[in-house]
Amino acid sequence: MKWWDIIKALREQQNKQSQPEKGCAQPISHQLIQRSEEDEAEFLKWKETDCKEKILLYISKNYNTWQTTTCEQCDAIDFLKLPSFRGFVIHFMDLKYDCNEVKYLFDYLKEKVLTLGYKVQVSDERVFEKAKWLEKTERHYLKPVVKIKANEKIEQRFGNINIELKFRDDEPMHLKFAAATYHDCQFKNAEEFQELMKYITA
Repeated sequence: MKWWDIIKALREQQNKQSQPEKGCAQPISHQLIQRSEEDEAEFLKWKETDCKEKILLYISKNYNTWQTTTCEQCDAIDFLKLPSFRGFVIHFMDLKYDCNEVKYLFDYLKEKVLTLGYKVQVSDERVFEKAKWLEKTERHYLKPVVKIKANEKIEQRFGNINIELKFRDDEPMHLKFAAATYHDCQFKNAEEFQELMKYITA
């Protein structure tokens, strides 16, 4: 079973990703993500390269194909559409990308979401010890900045956004980008996920 198939089964409830799952093994390491000055400098350089443009175009083209045709999805990327959950997962073990390039994409997606009126709720990494490898998950969890006004519904923009990057030892395995929305009388309807996709891949 693909990792994304498991996600489809487990991620129906919004906000579940913001809480540790009951019964999960405890991480051997849990800390906030901190990038060095060197990392930040290399990230700025990456944003000016063809590599950034190519991976964003890859995501955009596959998303558009998935929306408009009935053909099978690319093996290296999956998309999800549920009533309260939209997203995609890139399977990097099927692609040829440098570990740093994948991290830059992970941080770039967070940066793009921040420009939409969001704030970082948490950016952390957890390391779990498996039988034959170490599994590390880096996560950016973002929520929209909201102004609550009396007698008005709450603005939720595109919902709460979770970006996760999973490694096996030092090899990038999956990058997940997902928006979880509220279907509640207290909230305004969320904006269309396809508009978010257009923005982050532009």
